[in-house]
Amino acid sequence: MAGPNQQYHATSKPVTVNFPFFKKINLYTLLLILFLCTFSYLFGSWRNTIVSIPCDPSKPTTTVTEEGKSLDFATHHRAGDLDVTLTSEVRTYPSCNVNLSEYTPCEDPKRSFKFSRHQLIYEERHCPEKGEILKCRIPAPYGKITQNPPFCPANDPDKAWYTNMETCLTNLPEVSTNQDVAGGELPKWPERLNAVPPRISRGTLEGITAETFQKDTALWNRRVSYYKAVNNQLEKPGRYRNILDMNAYLGGFAAALINDPLWVMNVVPVQAKANTLGVIYERGLIGTYQDWCEAMSTYPRTYDFIHADSVFILYDGRCEMEEILLEMDRILRPEGNVIFRDDVDVLVKIKKITDRLNWESRIVDHEDGPHQREKLLFAVKSYWTAPADHQKESTTSS
Repeated sequence: MAGPNQQYHATSKPVTVNFPFFKKINLYTLLLILFLCTFSYLFGSWRNTIVSIPCDPSKPTTTVTEEGKSLDFATHHRAGDLDVTLTSEVRTYPSCNVNLSEYTPCEDPKRSFKFSRHQLIYEERHCPEKGEILKCRIPAPYGKITQNPPFCPANDPDKAWYTNMETCLTNLPEVSTNQDVAGGELPKWPERLNAVPPRISRGTLEGITAETFQKDTALWNRRVSYYKAVNNQLEKPGRYRNILDMNAYLGGFAAALINDPLWVMNVVPVQAKANTLGVIYERGLIGTYQDWCEAMSTYPRTYDFIHADSVFILYDGRCEMEEILLEMDRILRPEGNVIFRDDVDVLVKIKKITDRLNWESRIVDHEDGPHQREKLLFAVKSYWTAPADHQKESTTSS
């Protein structure tokens, strides 16, 4: 017999393996284990009854317990068996009048006139009371909804001032491949603030290039630093919170203030040479259109600070200068500040009117020195309120 260290050969005899463990196990021990296993199996079978639940629910499903009682697992309640006479009356919901096709319950203009005019309370959100809730379905006007709305004809998709709404879809900008982003991919915030916007990099704005954008960004960083040197209130956090830029162009003024705790409403005048509101949005800023010969749709005393860069040159001959200044006085809070940037002759005319508005103001040299025709006018609206008696009369009449 080959030993454990011998190599295997094809002619070697089989190796016999001994298991000494089994020799040590007593026969009586094996019999005892076998008896206990059998007893446990039989005892468990006696204590439990096997329950079989058939798959067909239409057949009765019962089982018998050890006490002889039957357990019924079949369903006895179905939706068709309900007694509808016991339920509440079935209600129908008709269509509302077509005049209510644009009805918005909590902003109903007719209902708002029931509320006080004091502090414009009537313009707040007023939801109908329980008894005023309409229980009908709001209809869409005939022809309002179509299954396949047409695409709008080729036009300026950014045109939005006094533009009639059309029942069509505006085409997205064209792309070269399926992987391209329509309109251009935007970097994440805050990198997108100073990155060249896609509208400029694609060349969709005539006369505005990437170099133009970068120079404008650097220019406004320098100008805002000069503003803060002249008016140190601009450097105080929280002094100004709501700021209006009346002629924002590329949003450089707002971008230069991005680290200050304030927000800027960037306005692109509809008379501006270039429609740059899309660029402002692509930078991650907010803005709107406005014709400054008209009143702005905002509350009185909305803004703490107004920036007017070349506004009056733009509107020269379009409307009266005093009309724009009176609107600025309306939306500027008492003790609010204004910075005018314009030709020196224009600023002299502005100052004559602001003096009659009881504003305090002074003309300051351009950041590049006194030899520039463009100057700055820093102004502060004086603090004043209506008389107390007048306030009481206004509250009573409302």
